[in-house]
Amino acid sequence: MAATPRLGSVVAYVDKTYHRFLKCAVIEGIFSFVLPAARPVATACALSASRLKGFDLLKRSSARAHLRSATSVLALACSSSLGTDGKPAQLQLAWHAVTQASEASFFLGTPAISEGVLYLEDGNTVLALDANTGEKKWSRPVRLHPTAPARNLVVKNGRVYVSETDSVLAMDIGDGHTVWNFHPETQAIVYAAADDRAFYTGQRDVPLVYALGLADGRLLWKVNIGTGWTFPGHVEGTAVSGDTVYVTARKWLALNGWIGQGVLVALDRNDGHELWRYETPGTNGGLQDAPVVAGNLLVVSDLIGNAFFAYDRFEKRLAWRVQGTDNGPLIPPVVIGDDVYVGSANTHLYAANLQSGAVKWDVMPGGSIQGTAFCQGQVFVNEYQIQRRDPQRKGAYSGAYNYVPEVGPFTSNIVSDNEKIYFAGEGGVYALLCK
Repeated sequence: MAATPRLGSVVAYVDKTYHRFLKCAVIEGIFSFVLPAARPVATACALSASRLKGFDLLKRSSARAHLRSATSVLALACSSSLGTDGKPAQLQLAWHAVTQASEASFFLGTPAISEGVLYLEDGNTVLALDANTGEKKWSRPVRLHPTAPARNLVVKNGRVYVSETDSVLAMDIGDGHTVWNFHPETQAIVYAAADDRAFYTGQRDVPLVYALGLADGRLLWKVNIGTGWTFPGHVEGTAVSGDTVYVTARKWLALNGWIGQGVLVALDRNDGHELWRYETPGTNGGLQDAPVVAGNLLVVSDLIGNAFFAYDRFEKRLAWRVQGTDNGPLIPPVVIGDDVYVGSANTHLYAANLQSGAVKWDVMPGGSIQGTAFCQGQVFVNEYQIQRRDPQRKGAYSGAYNYVPEVGPFTSNIVSDNEKIYFAGEGGVYALLCK
């Protein structure tokens, strides 16, 4: 049976949720403010949800998405995990590894899986686990502060790479020892990519993009994609295909970032010179994580613009855009064949046609979606608990794995090896069988 939250647990969980997502805002350097003192509650679900909704003032930030999702998670806990189309199957736990994760230190990024090993950040370490058993193979510290800010990990040519707060690090996959490190000018918390030649990342404030030699970390080139910008800009993600590096960024149009644009740039991978760029219209845009290369298209998450879109990288034009409300996706889209699956912070899970952008179906799992993956014909989402959705039945609710409120919810993106899905949370690292 799926764990069903007890009312007392929900009461205790409210303030944990309440503080947790505000910490995300502080970590991202977006907001810092004082919480009102906690007050006794008579009706836990209703009043606690309303308190969380009271912080909906965080309008144009991922912090707002986290806060809104806290409300949704709480509402779902109070109403049980049943779908409108019936009770879902309980997903089978393959293994659970307890780590140093807690309500104060948890991984929000995307793990990597390669040759039977799962890699992720855990507190102030990078952790390697056996994907079959969850047994720890090695761990090693990468910073002093016990947070896990990396957006993703990349495995390539016998090494695991991470783009971090003050350094880019290459580690040996066998035992985690440092092969090389590189220190950018500012924070390099970027959804990074690699090919056989280089590791591609970027930084915040001054939007520099770096190409670092895969073997030795030497600087091959760096390019400022924000030359002439009046206000700060942030590189959000990179992807590489053929001889081109694709970069997503946020361009601030005010000193506090309240208004801005999303920027998509193509660079020559050999020397970094710019090939073309696209900027989202208006002043309500800000791209998130890396673009996904799908044939002639780049599929992109626009968190601040409350949308996702496809850009034709050869014809250099916007192919289509799906507009949502409130918040856009926190994670990259998932492209499978001619289908695009997008989990959004506005609590929607979309399935769209890759070529036209036509929405095939749109369901609301219950909370802001932190992770999306495809495994054995099913779509899995992390909305602080795991749901399985059937794309052949228009996203019907087909399976669930609930968190235990006393332990805390699941927080990371999901990865799959087409047998199991893997993700992290406040209680450690988990693997579930896809069927």
